Amino acid sequence: IDPGKFSESLTNISNINVLIITHIHSDHFDKKRVEAIIAKNPDMQVFTTSQVAKELKREVIIPQIEKLYQVGAITLEFFGGHHELYDGFENIAVLINNKFFIPGDSYTQPNKPVVFAAVPASAPWLRVTEASENIRTIKADIVAPTHNALLSEIGEEIHYRILSTAANESGKEWRVLKVGESIDL
Repeated sequence: IDPGKFSESLTNISNINVLIITHIHSDHFDKKRVEAIIAKNPDMQVFTTSQVAKELKREVIIPQIEKLYQVGAITLEFFGGHHELYDGFENIAVLINNKFFIPGDSYTQPNKPVVFAAVPASAPWLRVTEASENIRTIKADIVAPTHNALLSEIGEEIHYRILSTAANESGKEWRVLKVGESIDL
């Protein structure tokens, strides 16, 4: 999902069945990185917006909102449609196997409870009070910050304190995953 300019570890990977690009901004879509992934995985399915599709020289799927897509054992459901704050930019949010939700650059929420939601923690378009409200209202057992590459250690401490408070007050587990770290759902 979203091999952008901060995704340095996503270069020489193979055996990928699905690639999801939530929108065209370079922190989510690095064209050279995506082309390298496509070259190593020519049979994978790519789900993205029409704006990204115009940049790629291959067939992609522009998903319909709230329609289910099945790719092998993976179920995908898409939500949203617009980038937060910036008119004119498409954005898709995705729910994977009814468990893992990532909204791209939006406060879009799934229409059902999920196990794990990656929530935006920092961005030029983000206000931490709005991000806190997003955490309070999303129906997820676990929330974890994403879109946080621009935070310094000090900024991370401040944002995470505010966001984790919103998670804890609404009965959710706050979980910070470091680069390369994973969680079983």
